[in-house]
Amino acid sequence: MQNKFCIGTMLWGTHTSADEAHKIIATALDNDIDFFDTAQIYPTFPYKKHTYGLSENIIGDWIRSNGKLIKVSTKLMSPIRPNVIEYAVDLSLQRLGVDCLDYCHLHWPNREHYHFRNIWNYNPTSADTNQTLDYFDECSQVLNNLVQQGKIDKVCMSNETAWGITQWTQRVKLHCVQQEYSLLHRLFELDVAEACHHNNIKLLAWSPLAGGLLTGKYTKDYSPTNSRRTYGGLGPRDNNNVWAPIEQYAIIADEANISFTQMSIAWVLRNPQLEAAIIGVTDTQQLLDNIIDLPILEQKTVDKIQQVYKQYPLPF
Repeated sequence: MQNKFCIGTMLWGTHTSADEAHKIIATALDNDIDFFDTAQIYPTFPYKKHTYGLSENIIGDWIRSNGKLIKVSTKLMSPIRPNVIEYAVDLSLQRLGVDCLDYCHLHWPNREHYHFRNIWNYNPTSADTNQTLDYFDECSQVLNNLVQQGKIDKVCMSNETAWGITQWTQRVKLHCVQQEYSLLHRLFELDVAEACHHNNIKLLAWSPLAGGLLTGKYTKDYSPTNSRRTYGGLGPRDNNNVWAPIEQYAIIADEANISFTQMSIAWVLRNPQLEAAIIGVTDTQQLLDNIIDLPILEQKTVDKIQQVYKQYPLPF
């Protein structure tokens, strides 16, 4: 089960120091976890241009000191123009101190999309079809050239639609897509899952704990000091609709005699299309507490979860 984990580094460089991040890498390796996810715009919360690349640099410093013992997934700053892709890849290669990117994603589409809570205002007719197809063609030519040059191993996408995925697969060998996926956000299971299944594409699940909402540390009226919610890091997830399903899921975890956090992660790991679940880790104890020795959920627990999902299918 541990091979289905990827350590998220979104806060490395702001909330997590370089020293602590390096301890996390070492602890992860001690527990057979060697997969890490980052992005060119990390760290986040707050987003600041002068901190772009810090997370990649922190990982790169570890690699330069210890050798290439880990796999790294990174996401190019998006939306991105085709003529900038190679430059962006070279920046990540330099920061990470490697010759080849293990997993390279475009962070989000260069057109309107429904991710990041844009579902309520999504308008797919705003995109010009011919221009969009030209964009796929031009980007794919660059990405394929970078694979041939040995600068990219696996071409991936992030926050894509089913149509977008099918367009990419006609042009590049697409390995996986990175999509939001949790007990509170199951849009992947619909047409995107179908597109991935028929094209043999894996899921890298981001935010499997819904930014911490699925850990039990928050209530509607309480947030721990300096937690992500206190500085607005939950965004539109933090709304009145989420608390009823959260309370129900917490009860199910209690009845199963496991922690809310572990149940939430273990549920994501059940997805047969999963490449890995990206678990944001800000200190070594969090790593040990949350993703070591996870239980396998009993079917009766899964059935209870499904009943709550039917009642609250899309709370944010």
